[in-house]
Amino acid sequence: MCGFDPLRRHQVYCQLMPVCKIGCDELYESGYISVDEAGRILATDQKTTPALKEVLAAVKGLTCSAFKPANAHYFAWHRKAAFKGDGC
Repeated sequence: MCGFDPLRRHQVYCQLMPVCKIGCDELYESGYISVDEAGRILATDQKTTPALKEVLAAVKGLTCSAFKPANAHYFAWHRKAAFKGDGC
C-alpha cells in the first residue's frame, strides 16, 4: 500500500507545466525554449527551420503561467542543462 506523502505531491505539482497546443512541451523538452528567472519564455538563437523560427518568435518573451517561486529552481536547472540558447 502506498502512503500519502504531501512533500512528494508538492514536488510533483511543482514540476507540472501546462503547455500550449503548438508543441511547447516538445520545444521545452528538446531545449528550444526555456523560462528565465522572471518567468518569461526564452527561445534558442540556434539556426532552425523557417517554420520553427516563426513558432519560437511567437512565444519568445511571453510569460510562462507555470512559473512560480516554488518551482523556479526546476526552470533554472533546465536553462543550464537543456536549453540550447546563446548559440550553444
